Amino acid sequence: MKLEDVAYYIDMIANEGLSIEVCMEYLEPLYKGIWEDVEISKKFASITNTHKKFIELLKNDTDLWQLFDEGCMNNISSLTVMARSQYAEVRIKAAQNNKLIAHELMHDPDPNVRAACVSASKKIAKQLMNDPHQFVRAVCALKDESFGLKLMNDPSVMVRARCANWKSCAIHYVNDPSDEVRKSAIYKHKDLAELYMNDPLTEIRGLCASTNKSCALKLKDDLDWKVRMKVLHHLTYMAEYYLNDENENIRSLATRYFR
Repeated sequence: MKLEDVAYYIDMIANEGLSIEVCMEYLEPLYKGIWEDVEISKKFASITNTHKKFIELLKNDTDLWQLFDEGCMNNISSLTVMARSQYAEVRIKAAQNNKLIAHELMHDPDPNVRAACVSASKKIAKQLMNDPHQFVRAVCALKDESFGLKLMNDPSVMVRARCANWKSCAIHYVNDPSDEVRKSAIYKHKDLAELYMNDPLTEIRGLCASTNKSCALKLKDDLDWKVRMKVLHHLTYMAEYYLNDENENIRSLATRYFR
């Protein structure tokens, strides 16, 4: 296709939608042109940056992303143009595919774009650790253990839950007021079962009973039958102990194991 045809092809796709006819007549030639010609790729990125109808179609039809993913992503010139798109998802694509662009977009007004920049560079994460948006700080916490430790006492549950990915942080969350944070800690670090086995959350105590024999023994008389069930599954030799349990499900399982 010719460079001067790019705008027309984009208009047709945006106005008509991705019917079979449109795909064959406009989408496929446009994709081929973007793939083979840098100038066509740049022009496509430039026009679609502000093309409201195309952006709306892009939001709802993932097939259109092939024009970016397998075309524009292949050259820095197109990525640089994409970084100026009115659609945040396009700017995210640009940041994810080039660290220099990520540095340019690190102060983007959209927190999702800033978060993408954090994922692209540890240096950016260091600068955005105190970002006003919790999602950006949460991504920073995942980037490096040292960042997780600095954000360990963040007021946001989301951020602390991400910090819990690091064992050095997880050991400090035994008494965290958020169930989500404590759950994240034990799910990521089952070797901390001894610390979490008295957790008020049944799910966490059950996980401790399932992963650690010592915990299972100590939780054999837990008030919640679901925890006792986890104990029995883990320590089947205790079947006789549970034959007279108050819970019918446990008695039934104990009977099967005891045989």
